[in-house]
Amino acid sequence: MRRQGWATEELFHYFVNYKIKWTERGFDTPLLNKTLFRKIRYFMGGRVRMMISGGAPLSPDTHSLTRTCLCLPVIQGYALTETTACTTLSSPEDTSTGRVGVPFLGVQIKLVNWDEGNYLITDKPYPRGEIHVGGDSVAIGYYKNKEKTEEEFYEEDGTRGFKTGDIGLFEDDGVLKIIDRKKDLVKLQGGEYVSYGKVESVLKTHELVENICIHADPSKDFCIAIMVPNRNALQELSETLEVDPNAPIEDLCKYAKVIKQVTDTLRTYALQNGLEKYEAPQKIALVLDEWTPDSGLVTAAFKIRRLFVTKKYEKEIDVMYQG
Repeated sequence: MRRQGWATEELFHYFVNYKIKWTERGFDTPLLNKTLFRKIRYFMGGRVRMMISGGAPLSPDTHSLTRTCLCLPVIQGYALTETTACTTLSSPEDTSTGRVGVPFLGVQIKLVNWDEGNYLITDKPYPRGEIHVGGDSVAIGYYKNKEKTEEEFYEEDGTRGFKTGDIGLFEDDGVLKIIDRKKDLVKLQGGEYVSYGKVESVLKTHELVENICIHADPSKDFCIAIMVPNRNALQELSETLEVDPNAPIEDLCKYAKVIKQVTDTLRTYALQNGLEKYEAPQKIALVLDEWTPDSGLVTAAFKIRRLFVTKKYEKEIDVMYQG
């Protein structure tokens, strides 16, 4: 579209948004389907009737754009290897996004309180908690790993159950929505898995880091970090960058030159200490708050309460991901 000029590009975006708006209301746009979106649809051969995404949760923007431009239903499924890829599937008639459907026949799903993350089945307007899957589709356990099997699998009232580590909620119509993940691993858009604890344990050994919290949006292909810097080390670093030596520490945390140098330094350090390129944070926000049990950002054992950190610094996270 860009090669055809800015006017054509703007017109295309207008009609895409126009169709998305009416699709969400339950209507179709047959004239646009036969004209504007016809060429796009034929990139897929023209005979595709439905698409299924199994990598829940699918980004709402990706879901809407794919469904709109290809003129076909895009439905989401949710399952795990431990549940033999059989848990939930959404309906082709469901025009909403961000939801993964209802359980298959024979599959039982329940939500369990996760107190540390403040997800409770008594939450309003919808119950929230860790997703447990039960039924004949649940595996016996992990191969030659009794300890992990006993940790993740259990028997309850004659039914085999599995703790998924995913956090979900059930809406009024019984449809499941994935909203968070309890476990340490997060899957990036490109399919790579990042372990928060692994990355944080490496970066915390650098002299610049007082504390750090890694965050990754599954719809993106890189990690970011919220970091509390060591004030003395940050001051020494800034002096090598020809930054005002008398500037208060609060200002140093905002200077683009300082932030870039900190980011580059930690990325290099991560690679030197065995981390992969995708595990190293591509962007870092420097903050000066104290992460203590009283602040609610860490537990009594000083483990990061990730949900509360990301909620407190939501604005900084949005800025980093939006460029």
